[in-house]
Amino acid sequence: YWEPGRHLAIDESIIPFTGRAREIVEIPNKPDPIGFKAWQLCDNAYPLDWLFHARGTNYNAGEGPQDLDPRWRLEEGWSPTHGLVLELLHRQVDGQRLYPPNKHYVWFDNLFITVRLLEQLREWGIAAAGTVR
Repeated sequence: YWEPGRHLAIDESIIPFTGRAREIVEIPNKPDPIGFKAWQLCDNAYPLDWLFHARGTNYNAGEGPQDLDPRWRLEEGWSPTHGLVLELLHRQVDGQRLYPPNKHYVWFDNLFITVRLLEQLREWGIAAAGTVR
């Protein structure tokens, strides 16, 4: 059993793999630039939860972040990038949120930061901040 700390982070990561697979991506600025892409929610660099990323950006064809609840995009109009943040932070077990209000700060890079996303997280009682360009 693990109790997450106050400071969490969401970012993309590469799971190193040099074999053959359709989903392999290459991101040159990563420490391990070739492998499978995943979106991770971490506490002190330890993954708490993650979503696999299918290569490509055509969400309607099953590409992009996997296992997103369709309501983020279809009902609420979020992009897949912002939907994955909401998905990771709104997970529930037995009807209880894993990341309850007023307990966590979440850090992002500029890929995720929008006023709308920060406002939504604030409504949920989750503090958030990150880099901007």
